[in-house]
Amino acid sequence: MQLLQIILDPTVEPPLLCPHCDGQTVEHRFFVGEERLGWGAVWCDTCNHGVQLSRVAVPTEIDAEPISSENSIPPFKIVTPT
Repeated sequence: MQLLQIILDPTVEPPLLCPHCDGQTVEHRFFVGEERLGWGAVWCDTCNHGVQLSRVAVPTEIDAEPISSENSIPPFKIVTPT
């Protein structure tokens, strides 16, 4: 969950480190509706572990797609956030 806080901070520059494997290939995608509230996913392209998130308030400075978007996220092993 600390990584999510970093991602949602628009002042942070990549690379982000994966908390599972220390890889620098952390990706994220958010889908938002009204008032920029929506869902998203954070995953590592190196180890293929990640989390899906619901009811996330996404700041306007963070790229997000409409909640109705047909773009998907790649399959990954879902881990329990800590």
